[in-house]
Amino acid sequence: MAAQGAGPSGFGRGMTRHLALTKAAHNSDPRTTHPGRTEGESKHRHNILLVDDRPENLTALEAVLESPDRNLVRATTGEQALKHLLKADFALILLDVQMPGLDGFETARVIKQLEKTRHVPIIFLTGVSTEKRHMFQGYSAGAVDYVVKPFDPAVLRSKVDVFIDLERKSSALKESEERFRSAFDHAPIGVALVTTEGRWLSVNRSFCQITGYREDRLLSRDVRDIVHPDDAQRDRVFSQRMLAGELRSYHLERRYVHADGHEVFVLESVSLVHDAHGQPLHSILQIADISEQKRLEGFKTQFIDNAAHELRSPLTTIAGVAAMLTNENLGRKEFEQLLEALERQSVRARDLINNLLDFASLERGPTISLQPLGLSSAAEAAIRLEPPPAGATVTTLVPDHLYGLADPLRLQQILVNLLANAYRYGGGSITLGATDEPDRVVL
Repeated sequence: MAAQGAGPSGFGRGMTRHLALTKAAHNSDPRTTHPGRTEGESKHRHNILLVDDRPENLTALEAVLESPDRNLVRATTGEQALKHLLKADFALILLDVQMPGLDGFETARVIKQLEKTRHVPIIFLTGVSTEKRHMFQGYSAGAVDYVVKPFDPAVLRSKVDVFIDLERKSSALKESEERFRSAFDHAPIGVALVTTEGRWLSVNRSFCQITGYREDRLLSRDVRDIVHPDDAQRDRVFSQRMLAGELRSYHLERRYVHADGHEVFVLESVSLVHDAHGQPLHSILQIADISEQKRLEGFKTQFIDNAAHELRSPLTTIAGVAAMLTNENLGRKEFEQLLEALERQSVRARDLINNLLDFASLERGPTISLQPLGLSSAAEAAIRLEPPPAGATVTTLVPDHLYGLADPLRLQQILVNLLANAYRYGGGSITLGATDEPDRVVL
């Protein structure tokens, strides 16, 4: 619901004021339900690549390593193993040393040269030799362990379990880091990590938007470079107290200097992160832009000062006119003129007080309840509340089928105010109409 053009200064004969409302069907329900969705959880399965040129050896490995949380993938050559590795991610590779074509050592060297697979652990399977020179060759090619055929099933399972557990923990850590990074980057407030010496370690998008600096420019600066000089000393005192252990965190309002030079008022919260030994590691700094709030506070002060000043004038006139009306020697014409003056100043005082009350309700955060309302009925109700004065007429041209989404009380206030201003400044003939547009209706 939005009103366009309000206030006495905008009215005059032949002038029109519009109120645009979102269109609504008369039988629509403003409440919207969002049915919950049930998502099935699938247990993560770790891929293990088994590479051996003899199918019976692969079958034996599968019998030992089969588990619900594992997906065992076969390959009978080094070339086939590389194709599997390029298509999927693997937690572990069990690789036979002696194979035709690419042998185990050559396959391992290629695996370790590829960025995608260089960190995948390799266990060599060998029945040939465990001499030091062969083992050295295997470790040089990238192996992390050796298993000699025929292998002990319990030993092999134990080795594989260790690497699967490491993969599970590594994946969990990676997911945790990704969640943190995503939350950090997409936070609606500015977030930054700051060294104990006061240099930027990392900043998110919102922080850059609030301050106007690109990330690379901020990371090359100190915190004090963008803090308003008048606020820097106070922040330094709080930082020193936090580093000394007197404060766990602190919150304050301060000003940053935007990249284009203007002041940005922010609400800043700072907390200290410690390492495993309890030593200060870095600070987490969060900021919310309150520049608009500060501007509104200034407007509020000015508005109240102006309203108080404006109220003195009609109240003084009302008091003076009331005193003059007690004069028994007034003629009828003079008496009527004084009554008109009294009415005008009373209306003026009422409007000023209503504006103050509306301002107070905005400060409290008015409750807006959007409902589909019949605009013809709303127009008629407003005219009953604010009937035309003597000599003025109101014509309504609002079709009964038009409905709009609006808060009943707010719509009534707006229509009554528009009618009151129209009577006062728009002449003796007032028309209240409505037009039906594709996505809205306009009163």
